[in-house]
Amino acid sequence: DYKDSSGNNYHGTANGGVAFANEGIDGKSASFNGSTGYVSNAAINWNSGGPATVTYWMKIGKGQLKNAMMFGVGASDSPNRFLAAPWSDGVLYWDYGTYTTGRASADYRQYLDKWTYVALVSGGNNGTYKAIYINGALAAEGKISDGPKAPLTGISVGRGFGSQWYYYSGLIDEFKTYGSVLTADEIKQAYTEQKSGLVETAQSGGTQPTVPQCSSHSYFSC
Repeated sequence: DYKDSSGNNYHGTANGGVAFANEGIDGKSASFNGSTGYVSNAAINWNSGGPATVTYWMKIGKGQLKNAMMFGVGASDSPNRFLAAPWSDGVLYWDYGTYTTGRASADYRQYLDKWTYVALVSGGNNGTYKAIYINGALAAEGKISDGPKAPLTGISVGRGFGSQWYYYSGLIDEFKTYGSVLTADEIKQAYTEQKSGLVETAQSGGTQPTVPQCSSHSYFSC
């Protein structure tokens, strides 16, 4: 099961090649096979292009890097994007609104094969800030932000949208969304607190978890 711990009951449904892994925060995470696996909730609504923050832990191996979308909200392309894409060029792209004004990007190659904490922030439509934080530190920023121009419905973690779907291959834990921009201090604090519970390699002899230890503030956990 993939439970929403925010109290909003936006629980996720596993589809295709998704399994549990005995590593991650508190030694539990979700593993995506890169071809069929994703976790979804079709009922989630993102009604505006206002402020947004998305945080999560991810682990991608060098051999898993390809054109992929780690998550997608809605099923629209620019100007209504809400997605993160760890791409084959080793760059992490964060699109909120368009892929021009709404995009921030950061080199991700040094973080491959490691558990990494990512925070994506945007001030939304007509905003003045967007950024990517990696392991609690600022990795990229811009002084103009954008946001979706129409309401978005549904979320998929482990793939995006389009004819190829751009399935993600790797591990994900502690996926959270916020309808606000977290501050640098809040992001650093969350990284520091969660890192203390990180199990970085699979434990031998571990039991298969039934519910991954993930949480969500606004919407959905995977």
